[in-house]
Amino acid sequence: MKKFEQNKTAQIILIIAYVLVTSLSLVLAQQSVIAFLLMLSSLLILYYLKLGNKTKWAIGLVIIAILLPLAASQGPAYQSYMDVATLVGIYVAMALGLNIVVGFAGLLDLGFIAFFAVGAYTYGIFASDQASHFMPFGHYPLSGETFWVFIFLGGAIAAVFGILLGIPVLRVKGDYLAIVTLGFGEIIRIVFNNLDKPINITNGSLGIDSIKPPEIFGFSISNSSQFYFVVLAILLIVIYVVARLEHSKIGRAWKKRSGG
Repeated sequence: MKKFEQNKTAQIILIIAYVLVTSLSLVLAQQSVIAFLLMLSSLLILYYLKLGNKTKWAIGLVIIAILLPLAASQGPAYQSYMDVATLVGIYVAMALGLNIVVGFAGLLDLGFIAFFAVGAYTYGIFASDQASHFMPFGHYPLSGETFWVFIFLGGAIAAVFGILLGIPVLRVKGDYLAIVTLGFGEIIRIVFNNLDKPINITNGSLGIDSIKPPEIFGFSISNSSQFYFVVLAILLIVIYVVARLEHSKIGRAWKKRSGG
């Protein structure tokens, strides 16, 4: 085992062979969830190999950016697979954000998902006819090209909600902070589910439909295989920002304070 860990060439051959076999199995068995999961698990195997970070990143990017979409595109289950992969990317980005709060800062936040909801509703409201119910000016829905602006605008509004939550609970720690943040997440859910009266802002529990899909240079991003690459690009940016933050002065201070 130790010889294998020291032999980087053997490890590279192993991961390449595994990826090729699982890719071929996905091509031949298009409706096999097991084949799809086995291919995704190649990223987990890659993580535990004793290879350099640059080598891992190069192999990982080839898998998720080229081989996975290519292997999944050979059959009728393509969009379903890409839908799952897109959701995986979204939840990974969410986990990275949560790791900043819980892992670096040592704050037990159980209402983190509420900030995602705030950002999502920000775009959903203005990219549909929903905004016309309470906005006295402007023409709605907004163009899908505004999606890229709303990525930052939604993040800014979520940050405002975070500040409003943080100010009154600044001195709360431990289990009490967990209770407060859990309550905040539940409050956001209840408010959005009932914010259809007296003014219809979120359309209540029925949700918002007919949301304009994102557009870039006039090209509409309307299906899962296209969303996948958008999420992948955003995820790579999130990974870079989190890595930089971890090794920054404030990141090291957080980890030292939390015992990380």
